[in-house]
Amino acid sequence: MTTALTRRETAAAQDAYTAIANFFSCYGLAAARHDLRKLAKAAAGTRSTRISPANVIWYFENVETLQKAACTIHQSGFQRQAAILTLPGDGIPDLRQFAHYCGWQRGYTPWHFLPRFLGPKEFANPYWVFRKLATYATEEKWSRIFRELRDYAFFDTGFAEYDGGENILEIFLLLNKLLEAAHLVEVRVITEVDGQPLPKWKEPAAAGQPGMAGTHENTTP
Repeated sequence: MTTALTRRETAAAQDAYTAIANFFSCYGLAAARHDLRKLAKAAAGTRSTRISPANVIWYFENVETLQKAACTIHQSGFQRQAAILTLPGDGIPDLRQFAHYCGWQRGYTPWHFLPRFLGPKEFANPYWVFRKLATYATEEKWSRIFRELRDYAFFDTGFAEYDGGENILEIFLLLNKLLEAAHLVEVRVITEVDGQPLPKWKEPAAAGQPGMAGTHENTTP
């Protein structure tokens, strides 16, 4: 998979943007948030995931790849300026500008793409979230966090605070910010997949019709 690249970017930064595109070719934002919520509850010991072990492992592998991509982009300093918006004078994003945050998967409406975990400044500049992830923990510690989340999703006991002092709620909030910020980058600056234009949000053709421009079906609330 390829993305639209700028000539200034290093190969590592280009690969990181490609990893973001790869993630959202597998998951719609709503589906990714839905699975994260279920897996966080399982890791906390409050309920079973009802997700197959293979899919649990696959999900965390993909989210960890997304986290590494975000940290690589932050560390490289290669920010694509089209991903950064200027907020209105009141500091509140105009959510009527659907093309700023709505993806391309079929069956989704703006409600499914609406960020739930980002502040206005993070919505305007999703790279701020990438910085938070990079400064929250080292790559080694992030790998340990993902390993613990995956393992506790299978255990009867819950994810307790352990040596590093991380807690499940803090990690859950950070990973939701990651999903939403990476999705904004994908929507705003990744323009092609495998050499073909990436479908983008289209305004409704008629009243009451959700805008959609892709081939993936939405199966999550």
